[in-house]
Amino acid sequence: MLPILRKNNIILYRGREHRIIAIENDFINLQDYPNQNIPTTDKEIGSVPLSVKWLEKLGFKKGVVDGQEIYQAKSFPFLKEENNIISTLSSEIQYRHVHELQNAYFKKAGEDLKLSK
Repeated sequence: MLPILRKNNIILYRGREHRIIAIENDFINLQDYPNQNIPTTDKEIGSVPLSVKWLEKLGFKKGVVDGQEIYQAKSFPFLKEENNIISTLSSEIQYRHVHELQNAYFKKAGEDLKLSK
């Protein structure tokens, strides 16, 4: 089971990426399986590893601050990628999975990150 899932989180199910469209009790519905109640304890549910590709898909823009490559989205601290780990510039907070960053952004900005194709 994944920790703290919300509607619109991107997760892995059966090896493919899916968006959660509903959560009720201990069941989720996925965009590609809207009528299937999937238990949150299902062993085929997993986390999507966060990468620069995902930052860009989630609307983060690449830039440079003090000579360091960064990624930024409105209302959110600058992020950097180092050794395949996405973190704040101070390295104080690390994000390893897409849903973790989605949840942190929602908590800070009060809205979901928009997923581009």
